Amino acid sequence: MPKGVKMEKYRPKIHFSAEDYIINDPNGLVYYKGEYHLFHQYNINEQIYWGHAVSKDLVHWKRLPKAIAPDKIGQIWSGSAVVDEENQRMVAFFTYSEHETKRQSQGVAFSYDKGRTWEKYSGNPILTDSREDFRDPKVFRYEEKWVMILSGGDCVLLYESKDLIHWNQISSFKGNQESHTGVWECPDLFPMIVETTEERKWVLTVSINDGSPAGGTGMQYFVGEFDGQKFIADSNQEKGLWIDYGKDFYAGVTWNHVPKDRRLMIAWADNWQYRDYLPTSPFKGQMSCVRELKLVQKEKKYILKQLPVKEMECLRTNKHEMKNIKMGADEEWTLCDKKEVLELV
Repeated sequence: MPKGVKMEKYRPKIHFSAEDYIINDPNGLVYYKGEYHLFHQYNINEQIYWGHAVSKDLVHWKRLPKAIAPDKIGQIWSGSAVVDEENQRMVAFFTYSEHETKRQSQGVAFSYDKGRTWEKYSGNPILTDSREDFRDPKVFRYEEKWVMILSGGDCVLLYESKDLIHWNQISSFKGNQESHTGVWECPDLFPMIVETTEERKWVLTVSINDGSPAGGTGMQYFVGEFDGQKFIADSNQEKGLWIDYGKDFYAGVTWNHVPKDRRLMIAWADNWQYRDYLPTSPFKGQMSCVRELKLVQKEKKYILKQLPVKEMECLRTNKHEMKNIKMGADEEWTLCDKKEVLELV
């Protein structure tokens, strides 16, 4: 291929992808001053940054310059972002993959210009541990304090803080033995109102790096109670349920601070089984479409219901309805021979 020529044959039409290089986990999902922020893992020649994009409608994304860069401490792995309204700033939490020690630790950075520039905290890292797996902090507000949930490998760890800098561990959760088909990654914890009953429950999601129903990476969730200290799964849901049964929905997390308490999730639409073999250039990897989550009760269990966000309906044009279709054996129909994108309902 001639130098400078980009091959866009496999570029997704409605899924977010980086212009070039390699992306995976979504990071720092937060709504702030009219913008949905999508940060993401961004591998540029084996240097791991946070990439950045913004959207006003969850469908059309504007790519921005990369946000948080590796430094003398380490590479910048996955994490989250919150709005610190008291100090009128965005705060990002990320995992350092440390250069010298090879350990994983947590860092923090601040933005006062809607995420366009970031200033790392001079006292980084703010949280360390001797565990081999200690990563992917998701921070959220709980009453008068902040809570962080992060991966401990075979469990998730929960911490609390008043100032977003100093953190104390308050509990952990690991489900039961049947929940562990691989290392737990990219946890999330959030409240949801059950449809029809108006009951409030808490949902804990984890990504599992191996052992999903379709093979390789996948996501599970648990439903239970959280009192600000401990998450306890309901007695009939300690094993966890699968969020998705395909190969291409991993490291999903939800946006913080979304209006009207909508619970919106996006994931890496990929799988570590084949990521390195994708025939795309000059980019690798893409995000899923954004899903809106609902919680419903079914046969004494609580189940996540997922739908593409309603905002995606803006992409529907040139509707064509077909009724009473009869197709003979070995007969082929061309539904559309000119359009690059087709939605079938």
